[in-house]
Amino acid sequence: MANQNNESSGVGCGAFALIMGGVFAAIGKSWGLVLLLLGVVVIGVSIWLAYQDKAAKEKERKRKERYAQKASRLFELQEKQSGKSPISITVTTDDNAQYLYNIKGINYCGVTDSMLGDFIGTARALKSNPHDPYAIGIYRGNKRVGFLPGGNSELHTKIMSVGGSVDADGYITKSDDGGCIFYYGKVNLLGI
Repeated sequence: MANQNNESSGVGCGAFALIMGGVFAAIGKSWGLVLLLLGVVVIGVSIWLAYQDKAAKEKERKRKERYAQKASRLFELQEKQSGKSPISITVTTDDNAQYLYNIKGINYCGVTDSMLGDFIGTARALKSNPHDPYAIGIYRGNKRVGFLPGGNSELHTKIMSVGGSVDADGYITKSDDGGCIFYYGKVNLLGI
C-alpha cells in the first residue's frame, strides 16, 4: 500500500511539473522546458519503480508456490517411505524459524554453481566427526553440501532415534563479497 501511494505521488508530482512546464514554456520562460523535462523524468522513474515492485511481488509469489509444491512432494515421499501420514507443517515462509536451519561449511564441501537453488535431500547424524561429536551433515543426493550449526546434541539424538537420517529441503545460493565468492543456505528438517 505504501508503494502504491509513493508511485501515485511520484506520478502526481511529475504531472504537476509537466503542466507547470507547459504553462511557463507557453509564456516564453526558458526554465519551463526544464520543468517539462523534470516531469517526464519523474513520471518515467515512477513507472519504472512500479514495474520493479510488480516484478518482485511476482517473483516472491512464484518462490512461495515452488516451496509449497516442494513441501508437498516431500510429504508424499515421506508418507510412501514410512507407510504412515507425515507430520503436518504449515508453510508460511522460507524463514519459518521453527523448522529452518542455516547450513554451515558450504564453502568447504566443494559446492559448485550447478548445485545452487532449491533441493530435496537428507540430514544425517554423523557418528565420527573429529570436530563435533554431534555433527549433522546436509546431503543433496550422496554429496554433502554442508552441516547444521555444531554442538546440537538434542537434534543429533532425535535424528539418531529415527534411523540416523531425516528428509530435508532447502536452498543454496551465493554472494560476491568484494570479489570473494561466498556460498550460504538454509534447510528444513522434516519428520522430527
